Amino acid sequence: MEALNCETIREEEVSIMICRIPDEHDTFFESHQLPEFYAEELHKISSDKRRREFITARVAMNQLLDKEVRIVYDKAGKPLLSNCEGHISISHSRKFLALIYHPCKAVGIDIECPSERVLKVSQRFLNDTELGYFEGQLLKIQIAWSVKEALYKMLGEDYVDFAASMLIHDFEPSEKGYISCEDPRSGKVFEVEYIVRAEFNLAYSIM
Repeated sequence: MEALNCETIREEEVSIMICRIPDEHDTFFESHQLPEFYAEELHKISSDKRRREFITARVAMNQLLDKEVRIVYDKAGKPLLSNCEGHISISHSRKFLALIYHPCKAVGIDIECPSERVLKVSQRFLNDTELGYFEGQLLKIQIAWSVKEALYKMLGEDYVDFAASMLIHDFEPSEKGYISCEDPRSGKVFEVEYIVRAEFNLAYSIM
C-alpha cells in the first residue's frame, strides 16, 4: 500500500505530522479505502479537493498513531477521536495537511502556505497594538494568523474574536520558536510554538 509523503515530529508526549496531500489522480487514492463508517460523510463531499483532504487526514492519523482510529466532530466542528483516548487537531492549506495528537492535553494546530492575501485581511484578526507591531511585515502577519488559529482550535468559541481575545507580543521570526499570546480579558498567557519553512508556516499549542 502506498505511503503518504509525511514528516513526523515527536516531542515528549505530543506527536505532529506534516503531509503533502496527493494529487487528484495519484494512485494513493486507489490503494486506500476508508472504513464503511466514513461512507456517509464522504458521500456528502462534492469537492474533489475536500475529499482528498478528508481521506488524507484519516490515513495520516492512522499512520501517526499506528492504529485505525475514527475521527468525528463535536457540535462546534472540532475533530475528536471516538474510539481511543487523546486530543487531536487538523489543518490543511493548499497541498499540505498538518495533524497534532496528545494523549491527555488539549491541542490546536494551523498550517498556512504563504499568501499576500493575509495583508488585506489583517485588520480582521489583529488589534491596533498588533497592527503597530507587524504593519507591512508579511511573515510576521502570516505567523500571527497561524498562532491565533491554533489557539482558537485549542481554546474554543470564547476566542472566536481574534482581535479582542488574543494579543500577540512582538517577536522576531526565525525558523522555529515560541510566541507569547495574551488574553487581554483575563491576563492569561499562552505559549505557542511555530515553524517556518519556504512552502508553509505552522503553529501549534498544547494546554
